[in-house]
Amino acid sequence: GARIGQEVDFIMSKAAKIAVSSVVSLALLFTLGFGGYTNFIASAHTFVTVDINPSVDLELNALDQVIDVIPNNGDAEAILEGTNLDGMNISDAVCRIAELAVENGYLDPNAENSILLSGIDNEDSDIEDKLTTIQEEVQTKLANRSIKSTVLSEVVGDELKALADETGVTPGKLLLMEKAVRLNPDLDLETISDWSIAKISAAIKDAY
Repeated sequence: GARIGQEVDFIMSKAAKIAVSSVVSLALLFTLGFGGYTNFIASAHTFVTVDINPSVDLELNALDQVIDVIPNNGDAEAILEGTNLDGMNISDAVCRIAELAVENGYLDPNAENSILLSGIDNEDSDIEDKLTTIQEEVQTKLANRSIKSTVLSEVVGDELKALADETGVTPGKLLLMEKAVRLNPDLDLETISDWSIAKISAAIKDAY
């Protein structure tokens, strides 16, 4: 047996070495994985614009959760005051914006309204499929909340976005405006730039 004070060489068995190595590897993987996941949910993946008359840009992560909210006009700033949409699923966030629009008189719950969702197209984006999914979810959720509204979705390119920036409206709204002007020769972009999405949509429907 060993005597007090005697140095003893500790020889770790092969199985023990494997066990310790596995624990260290798992700990490292967890640390790196957690950091990667944090970056995953914090990084911007998609931008979706919600147009009613209040206009709001929603920055989404890869899980379609809101990570930033950017009001595009004074109406949007007013209805969003005191409201936190961060972390919400995109369809729930859009429905909350619609509810705020109703509460502030921008949408009439007893009339037919229009909400436009738009996103920028790029080579690495699945924005068209994503907008279609969001559109369907929002339409269903608004119906469950007894808010009558037609949810529209448009995919826009970089060229239209640049023109929209010059015009002072969102790309999705500009796309609708151009369609309304094409169908109604008595209208022009400047005249209808202040119109609500519902009014522009009505002008398009009436032209058919």
